Amino acid sequence: MSYGDKKLNGGHAASHPPVEPFPIFVSPATGGEKNVIGEDLVTVACWKLSDIRFEFDSCFVNPDSKAEFEELEALRKVHAGCPLSIFGHADPTGDENYNKDLSGRRAEAIHAILTHNAAAWLKFYTSPPAGKTWGLRETQMMLTAVGFDTGGATGVPTATSTGAVKAFQLSKGLKDDGDPGPKTREALIPAYMAFLWPTPLQKSDFLAGGADAGGKGDMQGCSEFNPVMIFSASEAATLPKAQ
Repeated sequence: MSYGDKKLNGGHAASHPPVEPFPIFVSPATGGEKNVIGEDLVTVACWKLSDIRFEFDSCFVNPDSKAEFEELEALRKVHAGCPLSIFGHADPTGDENYNKDLSGRRAEAIHAILTHNAAAWLKFYTSPPAGKTWGLRETQMMLTAVGFDTGGATGVPTATSTGAVKAFQLSKGLKDDGDPGPKTREALIPAYMAFLWPTPLQKSDFLAGGADAGGKGDMQGCSEFNPVMIFSASEAATLPKAQ
């Protein structure tokens, strides 16, 4: 079952051309001084996951993004050992603080997939700082992706979706009550993350190595300070009305 239109462009993955290093200029020391030389960060490749791979006004990453994650894995093999840094973007429309928060949550959602951090996703069901609260629709999409077809992803309970929940619960040794509650989500989210990205990355695979508790250096939201697309004045005036 497909949740996105694969004819649309779900993202890009590409290597950058090699960058010639700048010459290093140092001056002679007359005493105990020392020259300090630091190596600049050089971007060797970029990977983009388009907004069609996220639910609208949400940080939930839909199943069709698996194709883009496979592209990321191929890119990592070409540039083995290079650290990652994740940037979330938002269109330059709407409330600036809201967009900043949502773009940050999208970056966090991707980081969580790559590290199989299920705990980071569980909170999106109850109290997301920005965007829609996750619910039955997201659970149904994950169930279908990992092999328990709910017959749709409408967010409306059906006999089929209840049966899929029970089947998944039995497969994980859970009580098969058909309720996709916290216990079921605790088992479902890791399975879905493994579907999208089979082998988890480690903290050392990211730019800051997990040194900052908030993920600084490893992931961040850019909002409209660094948007993917800049709209004309007329487009920016009409877009909020169309939402």
